[in-house]
Amino acid sequence: MYQRERDWSVGLDVLVTYIENNRYFCLNTFHSLNRDLLSRFLYRVAFSMVAGVVQDLKVDCPATFRDEIANFYGWALATQITQWLVTNLQESKEEFYQRMHRMLNGTVNHVLQNNH
Repeated sequence: MYQRERDWSVGLDVLVTYIENNRYFCLNTFHSLNRDLLSRFLYRVAFSMVAGVVQDLKVDCPATFRDEIANFYGWALATQITQWLVTNLQESKEEFYQRMHRMLNGTVNHVLQNNH
């Protein structure tokens, strides 16, 4: 998965494209008793992506602070993707991606600069 700060959007695109290409599988999983498995999978992927961004932006960031940031934004991304599934992917992939970019662009860097 793409983790570098300059490529976080590519990583998000890979995840969103996977969901779009596997729409029925993801929606069926989401609507089944295994919904929690999908949520945890989305969180783990998003956590890893955000932790990589933090590492890229601030190599000497303490692991506890890196994980705090990755946890917050990981759940934010996972929840937004879950909401996208709730609406049966009514929002196009491009619209979803643009909305995530508007909300996330520069925010991790802002947190790092203002809290350390």
